[in-house]
Order: sequence, then C-alpha cells, then structure tokens
Amino acid sequence: MIDDDLREALRARASTYRTSPHAWIGVQRRLGTARRRRFAALAAASLSVAALAAGVPTVLSGTGSDRTPTTHATATAVPSDDREDAFERQTRESPPIGDTVTLANPADGRRMRLWFSRRPQERGLDQPAPPNPPTYVVLCWATQDGLRGGTLANCPIDADPRHSGEYAWHVGGTEEDWSRGETIISYGVARSQVGKVSAVAADGTRLPGVIYRPKGAPAAVWAVTYPARARVRAFEFGDTEGKVLGRKTLPEDLRFPTNAKLLKPALDLPGGLTARMYADGTAAWLRGGAMVAATEIMTPGETAAAEARIFTWYLMSGRWFGIASARTARVELIAGTKTIRTATRHDPWKRGLALFSAPCGSERDLYVKGYTIVGFDAGGKEIWRVKEPPHPPQWTGVPLSTPAR
Repeated sequence: MIDDDLREALRARASTYRTSPHAWIGVQRRLGTARRRRFAALAAASLSVAALAAGVPTVLSGTGSDRTPTTHATATAVPSDDREDAFERQTRESPPIGDTVTLANPADGRRMRLWFSRRPQERGLDQPAPPNPPTYVVLCWATQDGLRGGTLANCPIDADPRHSGEYAWHVGGTEEDWSRGETIISYGVARSQVGKVSAVAADGTRLPGVIYRPKGAPAAVWAVTYPARARVRAFEFGDTEGKVLGRKTLPEDLRFPTNAKLLKPALDLPGGLTARMYADGTAAWLRGGAMVAATEIMTPGETAAAEARIFTWYLMSGRWFGIASARTARVELIAGTKTIRTATRHDPWKRGLALFSAPCGSERDLYVKGYTIVGFDAGGKEIWRVKEPPHPPQWTGVPLSTPAR
C-alpha cells in the first residue's frame, strides 16, 4: 500500500517542494481513499527526495509562496521562473482525444478542464513491464486553486479501467477536496445512450445535471453542481426517455474525510460555522450540518501550545476562517486599504489551538490581489506574519463549454 502511494505521488512528478499551510489539501487531492490519506505524509516526505534524485518533472504547477510550516512535512509547489501550466504539461504527455470540456468550479468561479486521453495499464513497482501493455481511454482533469495558487492535472486510471457493461461512472470533482465549499461539482464519463444525469441527495431528492458531448471524443462527460448540504450519496443515469440506466454510489471516504471518533464538544464560530475535531487529528468546519472544509492539523497526541504560527486558513463563502497556535489571541487580514480583525477562541479539545472566523466579502478579489495575515498575542505583540501573493485566475480566455441538448 505504501508502494502504491509512493508510485502515485511520483506520478504527480514534483520538481521542487516546500511545506505550506495548505499542502495537505494538495496531497490529499492526489490520494484517493481514506486508507491512502493515512500514508500521505510518508509518501510526500519520500517524494521530495525521490523525485529530485530521479530528475522527474512535475504535473503539479503553481506560483506558491513563502509560508510558515504545518505540523506535517507534506509537499506543495514552489515558485519558479520556468514553471509550466499543468494543463499544457499533462496534455503533452496525455494528448486529448477530441475537444476539451471547460467547466466553472462553483467554489471560486475558476475554470476546470476535462479531456479524454489514452493511458497504459497500471503495474506494481516490483512488476516487470509487459511487452505490449493494454491502454485505456481515461478522463483527465486540470484544476486551479485561488487560495494556494497554481494548477494541478492528472490522468488517473481507476480500479476498473474497462468499465465493461456500465453506461456511466464517476471520475472526480470538488467533493474530493477538503476545502470543498458550500457548492460542489462532480463529473464523470457517460456512454452515448445516457441523456440525463442526477445527483441523489441523502433524502432521496434528485438534483439534475448536464451532459457534454465534446466533438471527436470517444464518450460524453456528465457534470452535476449541487449544495454540500444536500449530502449527495449517489448519481443516477438515464436515457432521454427517462428510463434509468444505472446508478453509482459515491464512495464513503469522499463524503467525509475521516471515520475516526468524533471528539466533544463542537465549537460554534461566528457566521454559522461549527468546528469539530476527530481523534485522528482531523479538524472540520461545517455549516448547516455539511462539511465545507477540513484539514489534518496534527497527529494524535500532538499539541501546538508551544508554537507561534498559523496552521491553515480558508477563504470561501464570504468568510475567512482557520486555525493558529494557542498563543494567538487576535488575527488580522490586510488587503490594500482593507483590514479584517477578529479575536480567536481556544479549542475545547485541549490541542493547543486557536480558531477564528470572520466575514471577508468577496474572497475572489483577495485571491487576485493578494493579502497579508498577522497574528498577535494577548498583549498585542505581533508573533507571526504571512504574506500571500496574488493568485490571478488562469485559462480565462477559454470559453465555458455548452451542454448538449
């Protein structure tokens, strides 16, 4: 299992790495299952050495910034003058079959790109390469992140690359992100017979999606945008006459990032957010009972009382929230002439943390213009500072795709 994680991390092909308050999100995005998440820190630590030694190029592409470290030695991209766009790099390795589908990420409005390509069958590290390995048509993706900056792309082959006898299947979406926001988009592959797609909420409600039929592509792409509070459990596919052709259940580990024991009590924060902590060190923020963000802030038994830093933060749904060390009594976000100030609250789980939440207006403007976050102790002394550079959107000249009738 560790070999699988390391191989997948190497395939992400990192050129240079440094720690980041948001690094865990990026690593988690590449590691699909809850079991793999427990090995992500080990894989990332080995990755930075192995990738440099092997001279392997990277698909993870971004501008990055100098930030204070997290409690985990996880990996993220760093700035480079010759840094390439991840979509361009991935399409050189995995050329598109037919047109590319361009969607809008509902969390930040930035463009996502999907395309079909061919990939060889996966093999283990200790398995010799077959003389004529079979290839499969896969749905590739490229996304960008306003909060951390940069782009990420991949052409994954899932557990069943053939999908024989299936009309449609789920590939990915922002439900895989720990910073998923209040609106989620999921997507996948559909054969020609599929004319309708719906997300099935926990209460049985059907939330309709759309079908894209890119010219020259071997199959269609389906996509559904839905509120996180719907707690989608499955996706249902039908023909144009309304006949149900199939149903795909959303994997349990994509619905929530951990199945560890929930620690009590919950911590209510301004703006309708509720913070929860789990026994494995996962912190999650919920609104209306639905998770909007989560992070693995520390391993069990660790505390942050002696540290003076910010561990992670998020800008979404008009709010700025996150976690800093217990020494942090107040935080400020400075963006041009605008300053947002808020006091922190100590965590009730005795982990040595301080949590905060404050309204921030349009987070998209903050992404584009950049900002600075400053932490102060109880005496008003500055104890840490983080400068986040501008992260302008990419692929803005690419029009959004039009769904099929």
